[in-house]
Amino acid sequence: MLEEAITIASAIIDAPSRAKALSMLAVYLSEPLLKEALVAASAITHGSSFEPILRKLVPYLTEPLLQEALEVANAITNAAVRASTLHTVALQLPASQRKKVVEKALAAAREITDESSRASTLSKLAPYLPELLLEEVLAMVRVMTDAYSRTSTFYGLALSLPEPRQGQMFAETLAAAKEIKALPFRAPILALLAVHLPTAQQEEVRAEAVATARKILDASHRVAALEAVARYLPAPKQAEVHKQALIASRAIGNKDKHSAMLRDVALSLEEYEQMKTLAAVRTMPAKDTPISTSQDVAALATICVIEPGGDRIVALRKLVPQLLDWASQQPQNAYSVFVTSLSILAARPRPSFCAT
Repeated sequence: MLEEAITIASAIIDAPSRAKALSMLAVYLSEPLLKEALVAASAITHGSSFEPILRKLVPYLTEPLLQEALEVANAITNAAVRASTLHTVALQLPASQRKKVVEKALAAAREITDESSRASTLSKLAPYLPELLLEEVLAMVRVMTDAYSRTSTFYGLALSLPEPRQGQMFAETLAAAKEIKALPFRAPILALLAVHLPTAQQEEVRAEAVATARKILDASHRVAALEAVARYLPAPKQAEVHKQALIASRAIGNKDKHSAMLRDVALSLEEYEQMKTLAAVRTMPAKDTPISTSQDVAALATICVIEPGGDRIVALRKLVPQLLDWASQQPQNAYSVFVTSLSILAARPRPSFCAT
């Protein structure tokens, strides 16, 4: 089977398609076939399509083929793709050769005009740069006008620095994060950064993250931000923020989005808290409401589980007749619907049911 797959991939006429197929089999290829894959990949004119293929190939390339890959990377005209591709090749080179290639990648990064793309590239390169070049990168980042790009790059740099430089870098990252205007982005970043700050500062930044999420006007974005913030909080605080997300979900006007979000948030809570809180805030269809969408199935499955006495056997007894009726009307969706509903039931057993 493997030999047949390699034969079929090698016979593909279109060079980019042949390169993609061979790259997926890279671990099994001989050196001549790896060379063929590299040559086919180098024929790709769109650099952003070449880099993902090269990333699959480079761990298996011999020294001569790595040099060929390096030549291809140097010839890419798009600065962002050239920098990313040089970085990909550099990771596979001996330390004695890596420094020079990383410096070439940094030179390409200087040419990138888009701040977001430049920020991403600099974050990748930071762990491999000598001290002198790190200072240059910091100078490049500090003049970025976009606070989100500045924050993400500072964070990547901080992770690669030793103490005490790391602490200083996280402080600068926090200052940049507070300038992010988009609250759905700012809130979870603040919560993430709190983990890396001195203990005396953590509680204040976590409280700011929660407060920021609660200020978001769009209900669905507010729920998503609160859930993202909760992931970085200590356990006692997590339950409180999950409840705030559940309450916020009531303001979501779109029924399908509300059902999906309410289900996702509910799964973050302990069984008892889920039952108690969802019973107070849910605005879902009644159990006898005809099912018309897969989201209705998910909503009804959740209701059946969280209501009093709603163990899996009771829930299945109530839900299966509706599922069968709906599936007979839309057989093409039957499989996904059963998977959706049954996975909810399987994930939320009542303790009393588990004990029997």
